Amino acid sequence: MTDEQNFLRDNALHLLDFDQVRHFVSNFTTLPLSREMALTMEPSFDHAEINKIKLETKEAAKILEFKKGGLSVSGRDIRPIINKAYKQSLLTGDEIYAISIFIEGAISAKRIGTTAALETPIFRKLSKSIPDLGKLSKEIKSKISETGELLNTASSLLRELRISSRTSYQNALNLVQKIGLNNESSLQQNLVTIRDDRLVLAVKSDFRSTIPGVVHSVSDSGATLFIEPLEAIDTNNLWRERIAEETEESLRILAKLSSSVFKNAPDLSIALEVMAHMDLCLAKAQYGSQIKANYISHSATNLNLIDAFHPLIAEEVVPISVKLTNGISGLIISGPNTGGKTLALKTIGLILLMHQTGLFVPCSPLSELPIVDGIYADIGDHQSVKDGSSTFSSHITNIAKILEFATEKSIVLLDELGTGTDPDEGTTLAMGLLDHFAETQIKVIATTHYQALSGFAAQNPKFDNASVDLHPKTLKPTYQLTMGMPGRSYAFPIASQLGVPPAILQRAELFLSPEKRKLDSLLVDLNEQKNEVRDALKKAEITQRESEVIRTELEEKLKAISLSKNQIIENTKSELKKSVKDLDSKLKHAKSLAYWRTLDEPPPPREIQSAQAQIREVQKILKSKIWGKPPVRERQNSLKIGDSVRIESLDTTGVITGIEHKNSDVEVRVGDYKVKVSQDLVEQVAQTAIKGMENRSYLSISHNNDKPMSSVLDIRGHRVQEALELLDSTLDQALISNNKTIRVVHGIGSGILKNAIWKHLSSHKSVESYDYETNMNGGQGATFIELL
Repeated sequence: MTDEQNFLRDNALHLLDFDQVRHFVSNFTTLPLSREMALTMEPSFDHAEINKIKLETKEAAKILEFKKGGLSVSGRDIRPIINKAYKQSLLTGDEIYAISIFIEGAISAKRIGTTAALETPIFRKLSKSIPDLGKLSKEIKSKISETGELLNTASSLLRELRISSRTSYQNALNLVQKIGLNNESSLQQNLVTIRDDRLVLAVKSDFRSTIPGVVHSVSDSGATLFIEPLEAIDTNNLWRERIAEETEESLRILAKLSSSVFKNAPDLSIALEVMAHMDLCLAKAQYGSQIKANYISHSATNLNLIDAFHPLIAEEVVPISVKLTNGISGLIISGPNTGGKTLALKTIGLILLMHQTGLFVPCSPLSELPIVDGIYADIGDHQSVKDGSSTFSSHITNIAKILEFATEKSIVLLDELGTGTDPDEGTTLAMGLLDHFAETQIKVIATTHYQALSGFAAQNPKFDNASVDLHPKTLKPTYQLTMGMPGRSYAFPIASQLGVPPAILQRAELFLSPEKRKLDSLLVDLNEQKNEVRDALKKAEITQRESEVIRTELEEKLKAISLSKNQIIENTKSELKKSVKDLDSKLKHAKSLAYWRTLDEPPPPREIQSAQAQIREVQKILKSKIWGKPPVRERQNSLKIGDSVRIESLDTTGVITGIEHKNSDVEVRVGDYKVKVSQDLVEQVAQTAIKGMENRSYLSISHNNDKPMSSVLDIRGHRVQEALELLDSTLDQALISNNKTIRVVHGIGSGILKNAIWKHLSSHKSVESYDYETNMNGGQGATFIELL
């Protein structure tokens, strides 16, 4: 890319106000590096890169739905500290602690990657690339305080030296104070101060001889001498020695910490770069949210902007829609001055720039935007007194450069094409330029108030007209863009409103050609019809929106009623199930208690029969049709090895490891087990990664629909733990086989085995009920179990 092409692209960024967008995005950044990146960001012209940065902003917006405000990190710039560490220079305590604060932000940024992880794979990857610096942070925080001072606990020696230095200082201070009290009349003020790191007294110059010692300084007036008494020299020396030792130990600790920062400097640099990138993406998303911009999901070869608006206009703006499709490569926007032509041109250009910078754009998400290889603009007055160039020459010079670099994949934006010279020659020159753009298939959008250019566009199949308009009564700009219709200049109505005498206007109209007057009259009629249609469309849109609101409210009410009904049913079922469980528990307790008291005195039969009757009644209600039918699940015909499935009867998930198409069975790996079940008994769920199980051995449990499992388990002679393991295995097989009843033979004996079995069954989530068998099937020596 040449310097001239770079200049043209940079010039377009300036002309289309992209600098201001950069500034607003930078206001949402946290790190100084990401702020600099925002202020220098540029549109990309590479398809893959544009799609990537668009997805990054989309993921950032998803994260902001869960975490408001972006990164939680200090705004201090740590780059100078890292650079200092690279040079192995000694860092101050404040600089080292700033590194620790930055690491806290890095740890927080790593956690961001887990936010909506399935929907934010790019951010998940970015967060994983942030090095783990927790060990360095822990080391720093164990030695440096929040104020950047070394903690007393930084080392045992430092703690001892600080105690010693404080003691030495206090001894020296006490001695100097004592000398001062003994010679109070010789002092300017009874105050101990420090000069040259020594404790001294402020002695009157006339009393120099009364306090022998070393003079460290003299006041400006010469009236005061700051003397270190000879008696205090040894104690002062001891204090300074302790201070020196403390300083030496402090420097040793800081050097060690600086070395640790040096060793981690590459990782700190990586963390900073990744965090700055994440911060910029989050800032882009926050700016998009502020201006109510949208993500454009796909790019297209055509330009189809729907309800677009300029993001930098504070007041409420009128959205515009622009379309360049079906072989149309050029658009001529005409209309009066101050009608909004240039604003429409800038809106289109700025949206294209934002789109290719990965920003959300201020238009409908149904819009289609092309990815172009260059956005070139000639907008405004480039007249230069210094260079001696006129408006016309500066425009032509700029356009000539654009012609050199623009391709069929570029878009060119030209404001007031053909102005600044003789209208006839300017118009014909503009037609020649537009014809060249059409021939070379370069997309061009130009504004003009020359009706001849609108006529050119109407006659050229590769061009379309669009217009801005003024309100017919107030003559104020409406800023609405109408596709397919040329605009009128409104020169005479505006002149009349500004005070030009009617007689002059009437005389001026006589100089208009009949064709011109006829065209103006036609445009007036068309504008009136357009306004009528627009008003009718507005009323229709309002009616439609009101209908949509009513429909949405009704749907929400119906949904609420349905949810309320389901909730009532579920609550009632839950209460009834609880009642069944309570009654069943009471019944078992009564029977068990009666058995343990005496075999000769069972509890009253009426109580047991009454409880059993209540249980049957509640169970009958639970099975009633009033609860509705459970949803019918469609059979999964596309199950394949590696799919994650849920075994409904076991209420667990696993991964399919084998499929038998002959009998429609599947083998499912569940933890350390492999279970063979019918396809009808599994439901496909979202893919779940199950790691660490590839090389493990498994216990296989097979289920054959043609050979029902035995429903009798004999555990007589087994220990309690063995019996419970056999029971669990039998229950699992019964659930897989869809077997609803089991008979467990445990014998009567001491009752220990039976009590353990019943206690285990009472907490098993798949057991509906259990009780003694009938006398014919073992009575109190066996338990009959019903499964859910």
